[in-house]
Amino acid sequence: MGAFNKRPETLGGRLIFPAYSEKANGAERVERISEQEARFVYSRILEGCNGYFYSIETPTEKSYSFSSKGERSAMSDLSLYKVSDLTKVVNVEFKAHNPDKNAIHKDVVKLVKEAIPDGNGQTVVIGNWYHLLQNADKGTIPSILQKFQSVFDSSPEDKEPTVMKRNLETNETGVSYPEELYILFTFCVLNKRFALEGLFKYSKTPGKKLESCWQDFFNGINCSPGAERDSIFSVSDPKQWTAYDEDGPITSQ
Repeated sequence: MGAFNKRPETLGGRLIFPAYSEKANGAERVERISEQEARFVYSRILEGCNGYFYSIETPTEKSYSFSSKGERSAMSDLSLYKVSDLTKVVNVEFKAHNPDKNAIHKDVVKLVKEAIPDGNGQTVVIGNWYHLLQNADKGTIPSILQKFQSVFDSSPEDKEPTVMKRNLETNETGVSYPEELYILFTFCVLNKRFALEGLFKYSKTPGKKLESCWQDFFNGINCSPGAERDSIFSVSDPKQWTAYDEDGPITSQ
């Protein structure tokens, strides 16, 4: 993949990032980086795989309340299905840049609520989250992580329940979460040729709170005040997170 004004350096693909129109003051045209390119590349890779069919903008099976206007169906960015019987097995959400908190919360809610029965009477969430950033400084990643950390818990200043708690069923012990959650998160920073990948895993067991596991997972990324790539990110929990540069996994943190 290349930029609109640069010839691609490889023969692996012909997709480029387009540019916004020129500004009136004659400033240089700026690349438009969006989640659409990421989703298209993901789809191209799936076309070369024999294991899955896939759909784009998949209507959700559940209804959602994202405002005061009542419940309505939503869309998953992409879904994977078994080739054998077209059973849906994975939902994928794509994000770009540093969206507002509600945008992140809504898409995480969709991944969690669209849980899939495992055939044994339990509900299991298997999802992917791919987050594309053009660049990142000392404040970008902490800002994004904070929005993820607040998905399950209301902050003291919030008067309303979180989007998650508003959309999941409740029982006598509180919110009824799925028995198992597996969500693969990938954060890719283009200009720094750097990525972070982590697999969130949760199984419902006595004394093990989903909210606490979620917080611990996103605390596994350290963000220091440096301006260089390697000082912006580090992995404090290598069992859950892996950092990558253009040469592959970074083993020394």
